[in-house]
Amino acid sequence: MTRASELLWQSNSAVIEQALQTSWLRELAQGTLSESNLASFLSVDTEFLAGYWRCLGLLCFTAETGWEHQVLAELSHAIAAERGSVSAQEQVAAKHGAQQLVAAAAAPTATRSVSSTNRQNSAPALHKVCQGYLRLLMRHSRGLLEELIHASGAFHEEQGGIAPVEASWRRARLLLVAAMVPCMSLYAFIGRKLSVHIQAADDHDPRKSARATWVATYSSPKFQELAESFELLLDLYAEQWCSATSETLERLVQQLNEIAYAPAMQFEMQLFAEACP
Repeated sequence: MTRASELLWQSNSAVIEQALQTSWLRELAQGTLSESNLASFLSVDTEFLAGYWRCLGLLCFTAETGWEHQVLAELSHAIAAERGSVSAQEQVAAKHGAQQLVAAAAAPTATRSVSSTNRQNSAPALHKVCQGYLRLLMRHSRGLLEELIHASGAFHEEQGGIAPVEASWRRARLLLVAAMVPCMSLYAFIGRKLSVHIQAADDHDPRKSARATWVATYSSPKFQELAESFELLLDLYAEQWCSATSETLERLVQQLNEIAYAPAMQFEMQLFAEACP
């Protein structure tokens, strides 16, 4: 059976490849990524995860089955824990990055000028992309919240049963999930891709490296499981919508991609691109 999440992923294969080819991820895989560039990215990541976690809270409110609630609750707990972990990694990377800056200050001016300029330029650009990404998520969250309020009012007015499956709030929920899944799917994919490089590059103890810790987080079996569960939730909501409205899966996927999934994946790629200009 064709899955909406698979179709959406395939539709964004070019952007996903662009993300893999960014300097930040290539240097991470090679073990040459500077601690300062890592710290800058982690700082923005902490900010993003806070907004992402709030969106998960809204989705938890809409869960209609025990499985849905379990998936969303586990995701919410994992993202909260991840934010704490990323913040700790940022502090370690920032400490080493400061040491690198001290060493760079002693280097010839011509040697340090390019790297210093890159560090100065990356932070504002990163923050701008992050804010754009969060605005996308908040826009879909606001749309869902408005539809839920409207549905609640209609329910009380009619004093009837539950709203039909084709209710507008379900469509809005589907759009929000479609905007959030790329983050989990891409990071799980990157984790699998880079785990081999990181392990091969560090014959000592990869856990001592902030870079290896970052990769280990997203290549872990638990994160892979969470990403797959979120994709399955998207598939479920898409299947329910198509069954209730007779809309074809292909048509629905096209709309989800244009409005939510592709813009989110584009933001993901831009984050990596701006993290190491």
